[in-house]
Amino acid sequence: MENGTLCSFVPFVRFCGCVTFALMKPEDLKGIVHSDPDIMGGTPVFVGTRVPLQNLIDCLEGGESVEDFLEAYPTVKREQAIAVIEAGKLKMLETV
Repeated sequence: MENGTLCSFVPFVRFCGCVTFALMKPEDLKGIVHSDPDIMGGTPVFVGTRVPLQNLIDCLEGGESVEDFLEAYPTVKREQAIAVIEAGKLKMLETV
C-alpha cells in the first residue's frame, strides 16, 4: 500500500494497483480555491486566477467536459479542476 498525493493536490492510497482517494478535508483545498473580499467581492475563485469556481460547475452542468473548461480558462490548472470535482464527490459520498 502506498500513500501520496495525485498531482500534488489530491490525497490517495494505492492498494493492489488501484488508486483510491483519501477523504479530503477543507484544508486540502487551500491551494486550489479561495475567497478574498478584495478579489471579485469574495466570490470563491481558483487560486492564482480570477476564475470563479461556479464557472466550472456551470460548464459541467451544461454538458461541457473538463477539457472544454480548461480550454476556455487556461489559467486554471487541470489538477485544480480535478481536485474540486473530487472534493465535491467525496462530500456527496459523506452524506449518502
